[in-house]
Amino acid sequence: AAHCVDGYQNTPSVLSIRAGSNYLSASDGQIRTVTKIYMHPNYDPTTKDNDIALIQFLPLSPSSNIAFICLPQANI
Repeated sequence: AAHCVDGYQNTPSVLSIRAGSNYLSASDGQIRTVTKIYMHPNYDPTTKDNDIALIQFLPLSPSSNIAFICLPQANI
């Protein structure tokens, strides 16, 4: 959601993600620094219209708790 990362577009590295765990306090999973935030160009913080953002982070390694999906080919 864009409202979660609004205000961090110029300082994304202060944020991090945890993958492979359901708990923030757990010691398992992988932690990665956020490298870029892509906000919807028409996001409106007042109405929350277009409340979506993409978060780019450093690569993850596959594990028993992390798997990757394939995106469909274009023009299908």
